[in-house]
Amino acid sequence: MISNFTASASIGIGRIAMLSIHSSPVGDLGTRDNGGMSVYIRELARELGNSGVFVDVFTLCQNQPVSSIIPMFKNVRLIRLNVRLKHLDIQAGQKITKKNLFDYLPAVFAAFNETFEKEGLTYDLVHSHYWLSGVLGRQIKQVHGMPHITTFHTMGAVKNRACSQESEPASRIEQEKELAADCDRIVASTQNETHDLISMYHVAAEKIGVVPAGVNLALFQPVDKAAARREIGFNDDAQLLLYIGRNVPVKGLARLLKIMSAVNSQKRAHHWNQNRDQTRFRLLVVGGDDDNEKLISVIRNLKIQKAVNLIGRKDQELLPAYYSAADMLVVPSYHESFCLAGLESLACGTPVVSTPVGAMPEIINHKNGCVIAEENDREMVKAIIKVAGKQQKGLFDAKQIRESVQGYAWANPAKLMIKEYQKLLAH
Repeated sequence: MISNFTASASIGIGRIAMLSIHSSPVGDLGTRDNGGMSVYIRELARELGNSGVFVDVFTLCQNQPVSSIIPMFKNVRLIRLNVRLKHLDIQAGQKITKKNLFDYLPAVFAAFNETFEKEGLTYDLVHSHYWLSGVLGRQIKQVHGMPHITTFHTMGAVKNRACSQESEPASRIEQEKELAADCDRIVASTQNETHDLISMYHVAAEKIGVVPAGVNLALFQPVDKAAARREIGFNDDAQLLLYIGRNVPVKGLARLLKIMSAVNSQKRAHHWNQNRDQTRFRLLVVGGDDDNEKLISVIRNLKIQKAVNLIGRKDQELLPAYYSAADMLVVPSYHESFCLAGLESLACGTPVVSTPVGAMPEIINHKNGCVIAEENDREMVKAIIKVAGKQQKGLFDAKQIRESVQGYAWANPAKLMIKEYQKLLAH
């Protein structure tokens, strides 16, 4: 039970409930359902706590004896809601997953209410993340009368439009439209997301606030390239491309793999070592679940085994060495709500080659990378070659690259988010 907590009078916000039901902010990053959103929630909650706001982050656990409450940071707790599957109409051995979670949200809501009453909780507002948590937030608002603010992170209609391999169901899109209409306020990460909300979900512009994501500048700092390469065990003198993210269609890893042969077959106009063949460029793939058999098969079929290393997921604390060891981060995504990996790479002084997704067109310029003008394989190859040439000529300055994201320290988005909360509570 919360005790002896006094909100900052200047903030006017005491306690908030954050909902991240399908994805735990302390889960294994880089796996299928734990990516940038988990980082976003964890870092935002930390900074809100530092600002004097008490935050409870709710997520899902299954078949545990009771719901658990775990301290995370100053003024921040993780509440793992216990959903007892034996009471549900669910087959033995089956688990609640992101795909079937919607059907079991009533049970999650019951677990929330049980914890809410047992712990004597009160909140000024509820902030949901992703549409599944948004549906739960809508129920909480209806029953408990709490103002509800939501962040979609991704929208089904936008994913389907951006990537032909995605097939988000119409039922999700309808739920998102209802959520957009019923919630009290929406926080978008970019102006482009605002435009999508208005044009595709018919949200009134005045209902939307824009708060960019941030980056942990204390963690993501430049490391000497030679030392970083030794740390990650990379002993080649090839130019190193880096991909960090989940292996899902919208992230575009497949098309990055597809162009690796073309990247390595470009004429050596910049006087690269003529003796290097397939390994002149190497790609490190960081992230993904343990089962990479399908990815291994794709790499084998493309005949790029010598050019690609599958690293698997790595704890976030180890990522600065990978960013610093690389000559560039490549973001081949069809869609990103913001692109945290891009910020992290820049914070480590490493340039970024990116498709025009998320906030990358606003952040990347000729001094810190390249945004691909047209989304096709040829343009992606040209952009990688261009940035590689500038790297070899020493035209990038790690300190200057890092300075391009100084304003994105998480304390700044947290201040903007507090203003959004204040706008919501003022009405």
